[in-house]
Amino acid sequence: MSIQNHVVWERAATGDSGSLESLSIMCARKSLGEEDLAACMEILESSFPKLSKNARLNLGLLHVKSDNIDRYVQILKINMNNNHILSCHKLGKCYEYGTGCEKNLILARAYYTDAAQEGHVVAKVRLLKVNLREWWLPVRIFILISYILLNTMPVAIYIIIRDLLKFRRTINWRIKD
Repeated sequence: MSIQNHVVWERAATGDSGSLESLSIMCARKSLGEEDLAACMEILESSFPKLSKNARLNLGLLHVKSDNIDRYVQILKINMNNNHILSCHKLGKCYEYGTGCEKNLILARAYYTDAAQEGHVVAKVRLLKVNLREWWLPVRIFILISYILLNTMPVAIYIIIRDLLKFRRTINWRIKD
């Protein structure tokens, strides 16, 4: 363990919130060995109420790596109750695929909707995907094409008009010379 990691480790053991955050990042990036990782998880679990939402999420990811998916889902639910958008999206993903809980598309849709309303872009796409599962295949294809065209067409029209105006200015400039 490097000297910097050792200092963070000692400060985190005292309960310093900034050091706990740094320790959770170090663990998530795998900059610690197996034994240190287990001790790190123990420190983070013991000071769980002091952890920030992101540090809790890192702790949850450590639980996923150690095959404790149930604890990961518990952490996501705690964070989601504290209005953490990323946790809300990840909880929807857990319910969509049945990771650590029963597969439930209704709950997945609800969590994706909450995250999408708060502006999470990936949750918006996943919500569209979950909603499209209920439709007949040709209708799904039509809806996807319409969605793509409606979201990209205004940009394409803007680019075409901008390029035409640039071309016109270039022609006028050449004629004046």
